[in-house]
Amino acid sequence: MKANLAEVFESIQGEGLLIGTRQVFVRFSGCNLQCNFCDTVASRHLSSSCLIYLQPCSKHKVRPIKNPISSQQLLQVISDFTAPWISFTGGEPLLASDYLSKVAQQTHSMQRKNLLETNATLPEELDMCLPYLDMISIDFKLPSATGKDLWDQHKRFLVRSSAKSCYVKVVITPETRREEVDQAVQIISSVSKDIPLILQPVTASMDDDRADIDTILNYQTRAARTLTNVRVLPQIHSCLGIP
Repeated sequence: MKANLAEVFESIQGEGLLIGTRQVFVRFSGCNLQCNFCDTVASRHLSSSCLIYLQPCSKHKVRPIKNPISSQQLLQVISDFTAPWISFTGGEPLLASDYLSKVAQQTHSMQRKNLLETNATLPEELDMCLPYLDMISIDFKLPSATGKDLWDQHKRFLVRSSAKSCYVKVVITPETRREEVDQAVQIISSVSKDIPLILQPVTASMDDDRADIDTILNYQTRAARTLTNVRVLPQIHSCLGIP
């Protein structure tokens, strides 16, 4: 069984509930969305080789491996790193759910912990991977970012994910509308008010507009009236200047 991967590296988790922990990141190539704030644009498309970064928290020492990569090849690469958590990210990992399930089963048996970072649009594909996941980072994609209404997929995905430790992340951009955040809160509360919600200000370049912090704090205040755990967290790996 093979899949197209973009890169594998060890670094600090910069987002979500596991922020600051060391993880091995397995980035899948290919995505079913085109979000306007995407910070891994290259991973939207299939690549001819997967880049293995040998030095933690750095992209200076690299070894390319020709795509597609077998599950056995990937497991060997992962075994060369020592971080306890494996983050399956993308792109969208669930586009290769068969492959992901097989690898996650093996890393689980290796006493590693598995984190899935997903755009939460493929609920049926989650089912085969769910037994081997320790945490799910669910990225609700707002209509202002995608041009699509994905609420039904997100709710069905969250219902399935709630059997595991999970949280919902919403990236806040200058285009984000209050009613979108309110809709995300409503969906979360309909499943469980205790599912954490993370409001993540978009990581902007010097030339881009940033989301207004007062607006984000207002979103947090409104969400906290319904949910028990609402946090505002930026991407810390960008702040630290590491991958």
